[in-house]
Amino acid sequence: MAPFNMRCLTCNGYIYKAKKFNSRMETAEGVDYLGLRHYRFYIRCPGCCAEIIWRTDLESNDYVIESGAKRNFEALKTAEELEAKRAAQEEEELANNPMKLLEKRTNQSKYEMETAEAIDDLKEINKRQATMETDNFLLRKLWQEQEAEKAAQEKADEDFIKEVMEAKNKGIPLSEIAEKFDPDDGIQGPTARDGEHNEATSSSETVSKKKLSGQQIPGPSSTNPRDLIRNAIRKRPLPASTIPKAVEESKKVRNSPEPSGGNPLGIAYSSDGSSSE
Repeated sequence: MAPFNMRCLTCNGYIYKAKKFNSRMETAEGVDYLGLRHYRFYIRCPGCCAEIIWRTDLESNDYVIESGAKRNFEALKTAEELEAKRAAQEEEELANNPMKLLEKRTNQSKYEMETAEAIDDLKEINKRQATMETDNFLLRKLWQEQEAEKAAQEKADEDFIKEVMEAKNKGIPLSEIAEKFDPDDGIQGPTARDGEHNEATSSSETVSKKKLSGQQIPGPSSTNPRDLIRNAIRKRPLPASTIPKAVEESKKVRNSPEPSGGNPLGIAYSSDGSSSE
């Protein structure tokens, strides 16, 4: 297997890294590194069958071409070598110059402080975002509750309208349907129905007075279908039997003639103007 990219010097054909070959290996005589042996490899160019030789280089942990081909330029390897040389020079300079060492430590302390401040800022931002997410969650939950309540109210209105239409088709009076529901979709009790009846009575009397005086009667202010139907039912004129008995008695008292010889204080007057108790 080729250890690197190379170009054959005979046919100028390129041989790419990791290309497999049937190679011959031998121990390199007279070349060693710290007592370790080097190995030499022989291959044939796939284009011209020229012999190419390379061997191991333990000192640089790499391979070295000996003959038959030329290794391609590798920018990464060159950059790594330059970086290693620069690091070695910097360490040597720090060891020989105390001021450089002090400057390096100062820069490291400054970098650590800036890093700590940046971490604190990130924590504060995360905390603020967590608070905003909590507020958004509460607002979203409130909005969902309002939407659910609105949907339930619309469904209740549709059910009420449907029941009213069915009652109308069956010939059932709308007043019976209105008595079954209160403004809160509950069943009315006797007290609530009495209050509604009294309210309907006062409302009918007010409408009658406005009709007699020629004033304009305002329409219903509510746009709720149930309110419109309920107002329409309430504004129907009530029969005479529902007028309170107190009103009839007061009318009788006003129409009855007063006695000629007395007043509310019980004093009687004579024809000559004298009075007696």
